[in-house]
Amino acid sequence: WQANERFVGLVVDGANRAGTNGTIVMEVGDFNLGMQRYVASRTTITVEEGVIVEIEGGLDASLLRAWFEKWEDPRAYHISLIGWGCDPRADWARMAQKGPGGVGDAESFAGVFQIAFGRDTSWYLEGGTNDVPAHIDFNCLHHSISLDDKPITQDGKFVADEMQ
Repeated sequence: WQANERFVGLVVDGANRAGTNGTIVMEVGDFNLGMQRYVASRTTITVEEGVIVEIEGGLDASLLRAWFEKWEDPRAYHISLIGWGCDPRADWARMAQKGPGGVGDAESFAGVFQIAFGRDTSWYLEGGTNDVPAHIDFNCLHHSISLDDKPITQDGKFVADEMQ
């Protein structure tokens, strides 16, 4: 593996909007891929039926509200995809370093949780219907993911045997 190689090692799938409810908490050090910046202030995003209904917090929340508002399209707030990174070679700090790379590392970092909003008609997502031009991804480190009630990660670390 070379730092200038492009790679993405993650599992993603389109999200079912109906019944997708919850709160996303982005902590300091998580990554806002759309803005290519590390989160500097805790940001809480409330999702109801697969749509963002509230964004609370400091500077990062303010930046996100402005980003979504600029599209002037309510479809920008719709959930697009969810997934997690799988590549132990990925370097979480690469975006902060000089030189090539970074985006693939933020998406691929082993155990990172990724959630995106906006367009879901990308080449890697079949069956998407939201063709809004807006698309933004958030990558969060310290979280727990379960799939069909089976734990995948706990506090951002893989616990599923097949992921070790």
